[in-house]
Amino acid sequence: MKRAVGDVLTLLKEVGQEPVVLTGRDGNRVVVVTPGLVGRVLCTGFDGVGGPTASWIDEGQLRKGATPPAPGARWANFGGEERVWFGPEGGRFGLFFPPGQEQKHANYLVPEAMNSLAYQVEHGPGVATSVMFSAAVHLVNYQDRPIDLQVTRQVEVLDWCPFTLGLDNEVEFVGFQSRTHVKNAGVRALTRQTGTACVWTLGIHPAREHSVVVLPFRGGPDAEWGEPLLTEYLKTGTVDCSHIPAGRRPSDYWAVKPRCALIKASGSAQNKLEMSPQRTLGRMAAVDLTGGTLTAVEFPTYPELDYCAPFWVPYAGDPFRGSALSVFVLGRWHGVEPFFELECFSPALFLHPGQEYCHMSRTWHLRGAKAALAAACARSFFADCRAIEAFDRDAP
Repeated sequence: MKRAVGDVLTLLKEVGQEPVVLTGRDGNRVVVVTPGLVGRVLCTGFDGVGGPTASWIDEGQLRKGATPPAPGARWANFGGEERVWFGPEGGRFGLFFPPGQEQKHANYLVPEAMNSLAYQVEHGPGVATSVMFSAAVHLVNYQDRPIDLQVTRQVEVLDWCPFTLGLDNEVEFVGFQSRTHVKNAGVRALTRQTGTACVWTLGIHPAREHSVVVLPFRGGPDAEWGEPLLTEYLKTGTVDCSHIPAGRRPSDYWAVKPRCALIKASGSAQNKLEMSPQRTLGRMAAVDLTGGTLTAVEFPTYPELDYCAPFWVPYAGDPFRGSALSVFVLGRWHGVEPFFELECFSPALFLHPGQEYCHMSRTWHLRGAKAALAAACARSFFADCRAIEAFDRDAP
């Protein structure tokens, strides 16, 4: 799947898109932003425009353009390092099912605002380190209530990385930060009674044979903090587990350790797991020690606030006792290159008309020697090399 960043830029221009290329101080760190493709970061690279990118991109969809979404989760998935969606996905106030229709895969419909909406560049790229763009977003929830938002996104390249401290000569990185400002542009407040939205930023990453997602979490008894991993998507049957190898169970593809959870992300099993704002530390990683890569995502969390629960009906729990992060792994049998998603959420946006909130997320890619990446993983994500490798072997 590796291709040159320059080839991606050529493709985008061929299909009528105007990408914005952000570069770091040394010129080698590059971040390609595509405001016209629903305001996303499409790809990154360590070695300038002429160097490769390993970002997951659907070239066929780019050439087709923004095909209309259709029931059954058929939508314009261009791929990319980070796209902006809005939750909750399902439940009493879900945004991905038409009002009154059963919440099942056949009725799953991606809102047009998350499928083809083109954001307009407000200013930038300036000195080519950041860009800002905006759009008006219209949504309708499962209660047939309209939600109108004015959304402004700012993306900037990062020239620093906390996970490489003390390892600067052994590990390289490229990263970016997004700030998504959301204002209630409607005439009514967004409330617990009528429903609201949350910002949902998610990045698609190639699933490799030895890809393992690491979720560090806050320790403590389950009775006080809740379970470290939320498995509601599996309990309600919304995850396709029919292709799991014979003799295996879905729970074979994740493990809860004393300070972190591990999830197999090779595409050998499909999965969708969450973590609450009370448990998460506001960071997660995907590591391939064999391939010498680590992807880290960092975001703020507010455990004292309400979060939207994304789980599909018949889930009957509190719609505002939800998750702060999610990991989705696509199975290899879907006809596209397998991938996994690292996803994070803002709190529930109980905004009065004109009121605004800003959701922030940072993504870094690291590459380097196995020992250095293992040290970074152990220090910042509480998973040692032996535990990762043993889990990887046991969940093929």
